Amino acid sequence: MNEWELARYLIDAKKDIDTLLFIKLYFDKISNLDLKEKINKIQMDFYIKLCVILDNIINKREKKKICEGNRIINDIYYERDKDKAHKDSDYIKKEYTSFNDIIKCMKTQIDEVKILANNKLPTILTLDYVPHDKELFRFIFGITKDKEEKINKKKYSSKEIEESQSIIKQVFTNTEDIKYISEERRKEYAVIMKDGINFFEGIQERQDACIKINVLYKLNCWCKFHEKSINKWINLKQSGFIDDFDIPRNIIIWSSEKWKEFYNIVNEEE
Repeated sequence: MNEWELARYLIDAKKDIDTLLFIKLYFDKISNLDLKEKINKIQMDFYIKLCVILDNIINKREKKKICEGNRIINDIYYERDKDKAHKDSDYIKKEYTSFNDIIKCMKTQIDEVKILANNKLPTILTLDYVPHDKELFRFIFGITKDKEEKINKKKYSSKEIEESQSIIKQVFTNTEDIKYISEERRKEYAVIMKDGINFFEGIQERQDACIKINVLYKLNCWCKFHEKSINKWINLKQSGFIDDFDIPRNIIIWSSEKWKEFYNIVNEEE
């Protein structure tokens, strides 16, 4: 795999942590679900994805030596080999004292993989955590396809493209499909860059699109955010200036005090 094909697995693993952050934030609203099973599946996906990267950068002779000298990498392989990809009878489950401990542990593990694979991953790659899960978000807020289309129409103005201006391409949806596409045929494909139902999802969608574009066209583009800018966005949402879909709330009837509060948030020094 090239560096951006490997990056796809790291970012997918990062999104598993995003889901845990989302579950933590909205726990009361989804406590009716089988969260234990949900978290088990998240961790299964997380460790398998990390080991895809490790297996691509570590040969069998190096693996034992690295695991003996690196407890974190050893723990990642242990989870994959003893429980997530197999169900060994001698597996000992790791005990956590809190939900935060699970998240902290997984962040430490993904950081270690990124460090170990540093020479095999793109130098511009970043791990930008956002508390979001596409499916659970839509479950909590009851977002059907029709509702999502209405939200998008409210957020974005659209202009019909004349047929003479349109370009017909096949959609490149999975980086693993690149091995079936010859160099000559890559120009026949395009990547859709989605905006997402809110700002957090937009970050995930743009990063996913960048990875596909880089794999398809051998480019090196990336999208990231500044933490202080995200904090501004969160403050705007918590203060009621924007709703859960990042649509401004009743801007016409804001009082002078409300405008002042808005101004203070957006103009806070970064």
